[in-house]
Amino acid sequence: MQLPETEATMFEGIMGPQRLLNKNFLLLCSGQVLSSIGSQFSIIALAFWVKHATESAAIMGSILMIGSIPAVLLGPIAGTLADRFARRRIIIICDILNGLAALSLAGLMVSFPENTSAALAWLAVVTVFAGTMSCFLQPALIAAIPDVVPVKRLASANSVAQFLMQATVFLGQGTGGLLYRLLGAPLVFAIDGLTFLVSALCAIFTTIPQTIPEKSAGLKLHLQDFRKDLSE
Repeated sequence: MQLPETEATMFEGIMGPQRLLNKNFLLLCSGQVLSSIGSQFSIIALAFWVKHATESAAIMGSILMIGSIPAVLLGPIAGTLADRFARRRIIIICDILNGLAALSLAGLMVSFPENTSAALAWLAVVTVFAGTMSCFLQPALIAAIPDVVPVKRLASANSVAQFLMQATVFLGQGTGGLLYRLLGAPLVFAIDGLTFLVSALCAIFTTIPQTIPEKSAGLKLHLQDFRKDLSE
């Protein structure tokens, strides 16, 4: 049976050779959705654990706040790096490092359950580290979307990506408290770490056909080009 022209065009646009739902876009979104859900689990577990361990809302708020400091300081630099270096590599490295950081926190809590001070200090370090990695990860992800979808589908791809990220916040925060009650903070942090590692694995199998600017010869010229891009 032959499809009407409008339906055939729509079907070809989504599932054809220049489709939106291609392998690279699906892998990129799947990995980041999974890691984003894990991050939401971790945020809820962090808040509950700190409040329970210290009985201080001020400490809990301070730890959550310091995680946003890297975004203020490193945002412009991270965006420039996403344009000048391989975005796929940035995504993989950030996901792996985020995963190892979360797993290290879980391991510390399991190994020394009574040492609240050490866990609290390392939690602050991991929070700042995760914020730093997010500074480099998010610009690379945003810039990678035009590389993995057809130009005519870019608006749809951005809409899908934004919807998925908002859905992960709703789903992750909605179930994060339940997981904290059932499993405890260490296992929730471990789950977060594993989701980042799975996300890195998805990125490994993703092809991002990025055009990287040609690097200038010599460190001085390279730094000048970098400063120019940063200024722009």
